[in-house]
Formats: sequence, C-alpha cells, structure tokens
Amino acid sequence: MGSSFYRSEGGGLEPKAPSYVRREADDRLLEFVRNERSSCGVCYILAPRQSGKTSLMNQTASQLRNQDIICLQLSLQELGNFDSEVKFYFNLLRRICQELDKFAGFPIKGTGGNLIKALDRVWYANQDVQPGLKFKEFLNTEILVPFDKKLVIFIDEIQSLIAWQLQNTFIGFLKSLSETRNEPALKQLAFVLLGVAKPSDLVTNYIYAFNFGEQIELSYLTGDCEPLQRGLESATTNPARVLKAILSWTGGQPFLTQVLCDLVAKGSAISEDIDVEEYIDTLVEENILDNWRRQDRLNHFHGIENWFRRVNPSQKVSKLASLRIYSRLLASGKRAMKFDGYDPRHWDLLISGIVKKEEDYLALTNGIYKQIFNLNWVNECENYLQEDFMGSAPFATIYNRDVFILIDQSASMTRKDAVTGHQSRYEYLQEIVEGHINSILSETSDPTAKAGEKICDSVSVFFFSRNAVADYPITVRDAAQVQSLFLENKPKTKTFIGPTLERCLDIWLAEGKTKDRGAFFIIYTDGLFDDEPRFEDCLKRACQKIDSEKEVKFVILGLGTDIDVKSFLEIDFNVNNKIPHNIVMFNLVNKLEDDDILLELERQLGDDAGLAFPDWVKEEYPDFVKKVTEAHQKKITEAHQSSGGS
Repeated sequence: MGSSFYRSEGGGLEPKAPSYVRREADDRLLEFVRNERSSCGVCYILAPRQSGKTSLMNQTASQLRNQDIICLQLSLQELGNFDSEVKFYFNLLRRICQELDKFAGFPIKGTGGNLIKALDRVWYANQDVQPGLKFKEFLNTEILVPFDKKLVIFIDEIQSLIAWQLQNTFIGFLKSLSETRNEPALKQLAFVLLGVAKPSDLVTNYIYAFNFGEQIELSYLTGDCEPLQRGLESATTNPARVLKAILSWTGGQPFLTQVLCDLVAKGSAISEDIDVEEYIDTLVEENILDNWRRQDRLNHFHGIENWFRRVNPSQKVSKLASLRIYSRLLASGKRAMKFDGYDPRHWDLLISGIVKKEEDYLALTNGIYKQIFNLNWVNECENYLQEDFMGSAPFATIYNRDVFILIDQSASMTRKDAVTGHQSRYEYLQEIVEGHINSILSETSDPTAKAGEKICDSVSVFFFSRNAVADYPITVRDAAQVQSLFLENKPKTKTFIGPTLERCLDIWLAEGKTKDRGAFFIIYTDGLFDDEPRFEDCLKRACQKIDSEKEVKFVILGLGTDIDVKSFLEIDFNVNNKIPHNIVMFNLVNKLEDDDILLELERQLGDDAGLAFPDWVKEEYPDFVKKVTEAHQKKITEAHQSSGGS
C-alpha cells in the first residue's frame, strides 16, 4: 500500500488518487465554472511549483466531465517555443481543435467532423486579419455557435508566455473576450490559467495583477486531511498523530507532505512506545535536511533556489529586495509582515514558495524551508547575485549615493499632534531623523549589501524655512550630532524649500554626479511648501540632468495633521503629468514600515515603484488608488494598441 498510495515522484495527482485532499480552491473553481455569466469567463491560479495546481486541474476537470461539461487540459510547455504571435495563436488553437476532435458527436459546422481541416481552411484564407481576432472568430463561429455545452479550457504553465514575451498579447486577448457582450455564444466559454508567475510579470509594469477575471488562491493543506491518514494506517495505529507531526514540518505544502507520508508508509511500523514527534523529526533530518542538495527529490529545493538565482541581470535588484524582506521574516518570526498585493516583492516570495499568506500576513511556509533557506543561504544568494553586478548597474541599489536631508524649520513644527504625544513635531522629528541618519551611515547588516558596503560616509543636512539658504550644508558623520543640530536650529517662519533644494541639487550635480554617484534628497515637512511652483521646477530640472529615474529620488516624509496628503500623493504618482520621470515619493513619518528608512529608499528603486502604494494609502484613499491604477492601465492599453497589438 505504501509504495503506491502517495505521489512522491512528482506530477499531478490523477482524479481518483486516494491521497488527494480537497481544499477551498476546489469548491471555488467548481463554482466559477458553473456560474452563469454574460460573456467568456476567465480565472487564474498563480502558485509555487509543486503546490498542487495540476492536481487541482485534473480533479476539477474530471468532476466537470461527469456533469456533461467539455474540459480541455492544455499545457503551454507542450507547444514548444514561439517567436511570433501568429505562430502562438495558431498552434494554441490547433491544440484546442485536436482535443475537441476527440469528442464523439461534436457538431462541426461544414467540416466533415474535423476541426483541424476547418482551422487550416479558415486561418490561411484570412492572411490580413490579426491572429487574436482570427482566434476569437474561429472559437465563436466554428466551435461555440454549433455547440450547446459549456467549454472550459484549462491552460497550465502560463509562465511560458513570459519567456516568449507574449504575456501582454494573450492576457489582453482574454480580457477582450471577457468584455464582449454582443456574442452570446461566448458565455459558454471559460478559461482557467494556472502557472508559476507573478501578476506583475503577466501584465508588464502593472502590479495590481489583472483588472478582470477571478483569482483563486491555492492554500496549503490544513485540518485532519483524512485521505492522507488512510495511507498511514499500515505503519501506525495513530495516523492522525503521525500526520499532525508531518504537517508541523511541512506546513501543509502538498509535495513535501506527500513525500513525508510516503517515507512513513514505506518504513518500519511505528510501535506505540515510540515518540511520534521525535520519529518524524529524525525522518526529516535524515531524509530531507541532511545534505539536502544531494537528496533533493525532483529538484524541489533547487527550483526554489533557482527562482532567486537564475535570473536575467535586470531582475537582480528585485530579487535582492525580495530576499531582504525574507531575511526580516526569518529574524522576526513566523508571521510578521502584512501582505501588500501591490508589492511585487511580496508576490515574488509567495510564488517562490518560501513564504505563504496567512490571512493578510506573510508567513514562513514551513520548518523545512526555514532550515534549508536560512540566513546563510540568503547570504550565498546575495553574493551570487552581486557578482559583476554593481559595475553594470550603478543606480540599481541604494548604495554609493550622496544623501541630502532637508528639515522643515517652519513655525508650525512647534505644534503637537496625537502622533507626537507630549512632544512637539520638531522634538518628535529629532529622534526620527537621528535614527534614519544612523541607518544611512552605518555599515549595514542588510543582506543585499556587500561586506562593508553602505550608502555614504556623511550626510549633508539643511534646515529650511525662509526664502534663503546657507551656502554650505552641515556635514553629519555621526548620528549623535543630530540632537545638537536641532537645538541650534529652532523653528522659524514659513516653509520655503525651493532655494535649499536647488542648492542641494547644484552640489550633487557638481560633486556627486560627476563621480557616478546617485542621490537621495530626503525632505521632512509638516505641510505644503509655500513655493510649490519653484519646488516643481527643481524636480523638472533634476529630470533633465539624469539618465535614469533610479539615479535620484526625492523622498518626502510628512508629519502632523496639517500635512496635505492628497497634494503630495498627486506629486508622488504624477497625477497631473508635471514631472517627466518617477523620481518623487511621499510617505508619512509614522507610517514607514518598521520605521525602516533603508527599506523605504530601496522600495523606490524597484521596477514597479510607480504603483507602490503604502498600505495606509490603499486603506484611507481607495478612490485615489483606483484612479491612478486605472490611468496606468489605460496607458498600457494605449501603448499596446499603438504598437499593433491585437
């Protein structure tokens, strides 16, 4: 029984596999397919390798076929490789036709019962029609119209689209199908996409995943998992306890759970006087953890490692950023960070498999991964990613930069708020600035940095208020200097930032840029600037002087109840298209994630920083978030259409 009950050699479980455990995704996927809709349905299941996607597809398709619903199961990896949209659409449609031709009695209009012949006739007779449109017309007129049953097309391994650079084309095509209302036959059709991919990779530069269709999350195994217990009965009289010990190691990861169950079932019987937990601990240590690279079944662990290491040079920065977040999770506990669906780094970790989502938080997936993918492993990955990297991408990380800190010295800084408590805003800010400067100047413990690497050796500090500026900044080499600086520079009058910011920019252009150093301009303020037009002119001037938007960043950190959040957010996300490049970001001092200024600076260098909304913005300004994301999607759609996409 033990040799065949579990699936430890990989691959999807067959529909009647005795060890298959149903999850919430099973019910949601069935519900999605059965629902009546006004047009084509689309759903997607994005999850790590060997997490049960194919098993879910097999199980669902089998149930649907028993309900007289036609289900096609396709894998993009079967199609080979493509260098054009025409070849991709034709070959995908040909596979659909091949599968449909297998169904006896399928009514094929005018083809003599052969869809392949119909496809060849129609496809080559319309050479001037875009491939996506030909695909849609053939589906509608040759398949759906003469068909009186629901048709569900499962497409597995959709990450292949990314390798072929066809993801935008195909996702756009599916979106058009889902929005078509004047062709009734389309409501018989549904697509289910499955694969190992981040939403931001499937729609380039659009991190809010898809704005159509339905996403189904594939959770890990929980509960008593009774089907798994049955396979353990040959080895123990207490299968529930044994399975509980197994799940405590695997966290319900399907493949690892099947492997451990298989090891128990094939091993010697567990006598009642054996400590079950210790027995499973030893099993894990000897058969999985010990020399894990050699024992790795089906390259499960290597697959996770390669997710971070085998990447294009352009992806190295994002992988380094994701690993930094993972390091923080390792250090702080099992569940310590709120999941941000807008953050591609969070998705990167989820799709790798080393973290999972528990409610609204990121959590370490299981004890096995924690032992294998530990801090030493993280350091190895960082060193690997950084080989020959810094020279080719000097502005890709937060390091080797000039840092200018501009502190609002206006009279309103003497006020007190709920956030600042018994302190004035100015007193409260002193401690914040001291902590931030200490992080910036320190030889960092950040795993994305090389040994001894840091942002800079000194920080240039200016206090701004009047419509004037000191000729030279205050040079700070030790955060302990901050207290005396705040004592010597008391709040004064208005909030003029233009002269000070222009002076900082001049210094960087003359001294930093000429030596290939990037720059951060960190501005602490409690209100709008009295010379906002001059401030915007300075930003525009900076854009004219740079080769990359990652070269400089203007980081505005607001404080107090007088801060005009909406105005600063509009500058950050360039709502009015006043700034040519994405070089401005805004956040609230008291909303920084774990008060980590380095994480905030790093976030702004990500490829998707233009839509990196902080959690509090999404919660307090949902209409603003919707407006910005829709405008961003519109730009992408227009760009796709102008490039000739179907």
